[in-house]
Amino acid sequence: MRPDILRELGRLGLDVSSPPDAAGWRAFLAGLSAKTEETQVPAAPFRPWQSQAVDWAATIFVTDLAGALTDGNLAFLGALGRPTVPTGQHCGMLYAAADQTRVTDLIAQVLRGEIPERTLLEFCPPGGQARFMFTQVLPLLGEGSAIQGCIFSGVDVTEREVEGRALQERYRSYETILRAVPAPLAVFGPDHRYLFCNSAAIGNDAIRAWIIGKDDYEYCAYRGFPVSLADQRRQRFNEVLERRAPVFWEEQFPLPDGQVRHMMRCLSPVFLATGELDLMIGYGLEITERKQALDALAQLNAELEGANRRLQHDAFHDALTGLPNRTLFGDRLEQALARARLDHGPTNRAGFSLLFLDLDRFKVINDSLGHSVGDALLVAFAGRLQHALRPVDTVARLGGDEFTVLLEPLGGEEAGQVASRLQAMLREPFLIQGQELLVSVSIGIVHGHSGYDSAGALLRDADIAMYRAKAQGGAGHQMFTVEMREHAVRRIHLEQDLRRAAVQDELRVLYQPIMALATGQTVGFEALVRWQHPVHGLLYPADFIDLAEETGLILEVDRWVLREACKQLQRWEKLLPGAPSFNLSVNFSGRHFSAPDVYASLSGVLNETSFAPHALKLEITEGVLLQHSHTIGETLGRIRELGVQLSIDDFGTGYSSLGYLQSYPVDTLKIDRSFIDRMLQSEESGELVRTIITMAKNLKLRVVAEGIEEPAQLEQLRTLNCDYVQGYLISPPLEPAAVPDYLRRDFPLHLSQG
Repeated sequence: MRPDILRELGRLGLDVSSPPDAAGWRAFLAGLSAKTEETQVPAAPFRPWQSQAVDWAATIFVTDLAGALTDGNLAFLGALGRPTVPTGQHCGMLYAAADQTRVTDLIAQVLRGEIPERTLLEFCPPGGQARFMFTQVLPLLGEGSAIQGCIFSGVDVTEREVEGRALQERYRSYETILRAVPAPLAVFGPDHRYLFCNSAAIGNDAIRAWIIGKDDYEYCAYRGFPVSLADQRRQRFNEVLERRAPVFWEEQFPLPDGQVRHMMRCLSPVFLATGELDLMIGYGLEITERKQALDALAQLNAELEGANRRLQHDAFHDALTGLPNRTLFGDRLEQALARARLDHGPTNRAGFSLLFLDLDRFKVINDSLGHSVGDALLVAFAGRLQHALRPVDTVARLGGDEFTVLLEPLGGEEAGQVASRLQAMLREPFLIQGQELLVSVSIGIVHGHSGYDSAGALLRDADIAMYRAKAQGGAGHQMFTVEMREHAVRRIHLEQDLRRAAVQDELRVLYQPIMALATGQTVGFEALVRWQHPVHGLLYPADFIDLAEETGLILEVDRWVLREACKQLQRWEKLLPGAPSFNLSVNFSGRHFSAPDVYASLSGVLNETSFAPHALKLEITEGVLLQHSHTIGETLGRIRELGVQLSIDDFGTGYSSLGYLQSYPVDTLKIDRSFIDRMLQSEESGELVRTIITMAKNLKLRVVAEGIEEPAQLEQLRTLNCDYVQGYLISPPLEPAAVPDYLRRDFPLHLSQG
């Protein structure tokens, strides 16, 4: 019985000094009932049999004398998976077929006035989940202590039983070695039952198969050996547990033919890292062969212990870096939370800090230099991280390039200083396979205190703070705030809304005219997406495009915009038959070039809409050229063969060089509006724009300047021989219905009002 229950019963004045017999049980339970009535306030009515139940956390049900179900507790109903007890049905149907005879025997014992020992039964209710129950059957007593039925009380030991069976399976791998040992050898579980024995121990194959799962008492009874032999072995087993060391003794072992073998016996324990007994190895030797066999089995015992230690270590450590893994780190985080609650209470603001680290641009290194370089970098980073921290701090790798640090005890402000120190240590490059690699890290910090209810909540908030640091350019750290979590939740909701936006016709396309400086007339339009959100109103690309890029939804959004814009341009051509041909510029995310079907997807839209490929201009950012430098050349070439034009968007803000521009079939450069904004403010900015235009002309590329809002900007670009311009000075983005009137004003001689 559990120590806390014993103490409570003693406080009530109940005698629990020795195990009671059947009559003693009745007296004990009657006393317990009386004491309960004296010490407790009236509670909700309960059934009479409940006063006889011993373990309230158990699965309990009651039967009549015939074994038919009459009642049960909530745990029993939960195990059945139904709201009511199936009264009248025999309780045997709740157990596996192999155990039903045993259930009948237990009921018979109770009806004879006996108290059966606890026994392991497989609880298999129809329609429910099979569980292993360590079951006690007690008499249901009525008036005059007459037995009216049985109380079944089962404790769920499924996990232990499954672990035990897994233990048997695990040690089957050692069976070849164990069978090769010439001396009698057996392996026992913590419950004294046989897990294995070799042919030297039991030569009869049938008996050797039968004994698995049995103990020595059952074995001696089966073979007709004296009970004293089992008593002696049980005593030695307990002695091993007390000493936590092997025990040797001599034993006289009777053989079936009446002879007696003098054996040197040994029981040797194998303990888990937690200190609990894992298994017991028992072996016997003829005295004359003891030295040779003991040496062999001692080595085997060491191998088993070593294998067990390796299994324990591998289960809780990262295979690549050797650091604690997510499981072990989560356990230590839970322990830190428990200490915070125990020491300081729910309102305490002191405790520990959690750092969540993610290497910036690690995927680029992994993809461009190979996984072996990436793995070596992670190992080197882990070593440098450990060296920079205190021995009491816990460093773990959660997976990929994500690491965590538990700083205990340490407040949030000090954690920020630690984060700065960790970022400073990365200024020294890593030398990996002959290459110097400079990396940075984004760090999220959360102050752990007793207000948190789980390690998962801490990791969630630290992860949110890390992504905030990464969103601000990386190579920095952010302390978690509640506002960050609210922002993350909003982004999740926005993502779900965005997934439905195209289907629910919430996306819109506006069209901004692009003007030729030489003629002053419109030569094309840029398709610009907007989102008419049902709650938040009109959203601009800055409000949702980053989210679309992050989630991959940008692929669907881009295809929808392309399809809609192609159809719209054809509608205008039918509406304005005298109009010249116009180009259509559409933004095209770099995510498309990671998809295997980019060419098929693009040509599919053109075929579906019957849009002329030469009138389509895809705008890609210059960063795409670097990110996909190994694969993009062939893809761009195939797209260009379709007749589709290619334009570098926001030129000057990324990583392009003359080499990239010469390598790819680019037609147009679009100068980023940030350069146009500064063009008139300083001579250097104006010179930079002139240089870009001159370079483009030398490469036979056309130039578009965007963001034109002032007449002076327009005149300066005309002087610099820029080809095309767009911006609010020319026209704001137009609704589709407004474009025909705009074109009629732009081409009055070509277009009629009809």
